[in-house]
Amino acid sequence: MRSPAHAICRLAALFAATWVLGTSLSAQTTLLLTDGDASNLQAVDTTTGNTLYSTTTFSLAYPLAGHDTLWLGQRDNTGTAVEYSLATGLVTGLQATLSGVNIGTDELLDGAASSTTNFTLGWNGTGNVNVYQAAKDWSNLTLLFNTTSLGLGSDLLGITYDSASGNLWLSGDSTVYQVSLCG
Repeated sequence: MRSPAHAICRLAALFAATWVLGTSLSAQTTLLLTDGDASNLQAVDTTTGNTLYSTTTFSLAYPLAGHDTLWLGQRDNTGTAVEYSLATGLVTGLQATLSGVNIGTDELLDGAASSTTNFTLGWNGTGNVNVYQAAKDWSNLTLLFNTTSLGLGSDLLGITYDSASGNLWLSGDSTVYQVSLCG
């Protein structure tokens, strides 16, 4: 039986695990949502509110990173990461074996991407939040820094990469923080 706190965390993760795709070819902006507990990926047109596609993913597919395609990692960093088409949500056929690096009780609930690297938060409910980096296919996960020494909130669930500054933005229930890749 899952606790009410787990349900709140799951809902927060659903909203945190989003990626916005804007194109210069049209005014359409696409919001990508993943719900790893329900094995679901959706693309929503933010102009019309219409669902562009909804596709079945795999169990615990949470951290997502968009490049030319979309890579979904696995919450516990085990098994495989899977590549999906941004346009259709269909599996491209490419997979990557995840390193299985011991992340303790961390859950990788959200993802972000630079042009060469993916980033994710390791949330464990204790206020001890780790920030990790990985290859574009979520392989080779390594710890970048821990947020405790930075004095950031213990509720961090969201992460995005700012290509203009080269920094990360981390979000919690009520606060957003900008941090360098060194912490």
